Amino acid sequence: MSSEEAMVFFLAPRWRFSLLGVLLSFGALAGWLLLQWTQGTTPAEEIAAAPLLSAYLLVSTAAVFMAIGWFLGVQFERLEEANRRLQELASRDALTGLWNVRTFWRDLRREMKRANRDGGHLHLALVDLDHFKQINDNYGHPEGDRVLKAVADAMKEVTREEEGLYRVGGEEFAVVLLADEEEAFTAAERIRKVVEELTIGLTHPDGLHPLQITISIGLAAMEPEMEPEVLYRQADRALYQAKRGGRNRVARPPVTEGPGLHASSKAETVTAP
Repeated sequence: MSSEEAMVFFLAPRWRFSLLGVLLSFGALAGWLLLQWTQGTTPAEEIAAAPLLSAYLLVSTAAVFMAIGWFLGVQFERLEEANRRLQELASRDALTGLWNVRTFWRDLRREMKRANRDGGHLHLALVDLDHFKQINDNYGHPEGDRVLKAVADAMKEVTREEEGLYRVGGEEFAVVLLADEEEAFTAAERIRKVVEELTIGLTHPDGLHPLQITISIGLAAMEPEMEPEVLYRQADRALYQAKRGGRNRVARPPVTEGPGLHASSKAETVTAP
């Protein structure tokens, strides 16, 4: 166990509550001695008259209070863990296990604020499944859910820890990339390719149908002092351009006219080399 792990362990509520219990036990002993003093016996005389009894009272009281503190500390830790799990569940998409749309907006605002403050790079990639409505219409919503789960799992495999991955709509996902233009495009292409290689067997009344899945991605760069909603709209316009350009590709909008302004309706479509 490292020194940092040891510090975390001993600062856990069970130890803090136990220490508090020991301190309270000294208070209990002090209260008993004060009671004797009010009856005309000084604390020193009382301890000298019965040293073993005094030691027994101190140790036993400390043990009892420490045990009570330990029990309360364990219950407090369990409550904290339960609250943490509830908070995480509230932040996750139930189907895919990815972060949900509420968490997306919270994280996007935080990361954009940090990037503005530190002068860092940030790109937003919006991902949409191609022809997903046809999948639902032809195979049913349960099979469509299987596709969404498989795509989410595939994207998780190639998404780095610092790249936030979210489900923000029915078949729409978002990736917050703390990277410059070249790195962000490489990351978006990495996601597109792993899904392109995905083949899922979907159940149909006439048998099992192997289906190749593709996605379209709109990629937009954050500009200084840009609002999160504006960045999202830029990425959404780039996504629309990727759809118009034939799907299964990454598209990005042109440079905006100024900080925080809307992107042009035109966009540059970028395909894999």
